Amino acid sequence: MFFFVELHLMALLGIYLTVTLCFFYFRKKETTLIKQLINLSFFIYLILLIKVTLFPIPIDKILIKSMLETDTAAKTNLIPFATMYKTFDYNNMDLWIKQIGGNILLLMPLGFYAPLLWNQVKKFKNIIILGFLASFTIEFVQTLISLIIGVTYRSFDVDDLILNTVGAILGFGIIKLFLPILIKVVKTIDGESEKNMKILNLRR
Repeated sequence: MFFFVELHLMALLGIYLTVTLCFFYFRKKETTLIKQLINLSFFIYLILLIKVTLFPIPIDKILIKSMLETDTAAKTNLIPFATMYKTFDYNNMDLWIKQIGGNILLLMPLGFYAPLLWNQVKKFKNIIILGFLASFTIEFVQTLISLIIGVTYRSFDVDDLILNTVGAILGFGIIKLFLPILIKVVKTIDGESEKNMKILNLRR
């Protein structure tokens, strides 16, 4: 099992390195080791995000039929805070952590990475838009897959949109909070060149 996990990670790493090398070769774009480490960690985060939000996908016909007959398919929620209210009503701490905390944590790294990767996402309103769009994309893809396989395997929940967006905002807040420390560290690494300062959008 561990062999296959390592094999998949090596394959993804190979794809990332190949795409990155081709991109910077043909675009002649300036980069640094720190920038590439950030890009690589963000790429791994995206892979894990896709794995957590979209998989596993039920493709077994018997399982799908059973979900439909027993009414165990996921339910759509379009009422804000309805799912959160039900979660609190259950008075189950594990469920709170999984439903509320999990959805907040899901896009928190996105809010952290965004200002370092894209110069356009340095304002509060932009991170709100990015977080919402990222969450909506996940919900939309889940709905699309549900339509294809014939059963709602993941619910479209407006509360997920709210919590995911809050998570992105918190991640953005964390990077802003520690920005002075990050700038000092990067300046120490850069010396007089300020190469990383420029590439990581840290210049004020």
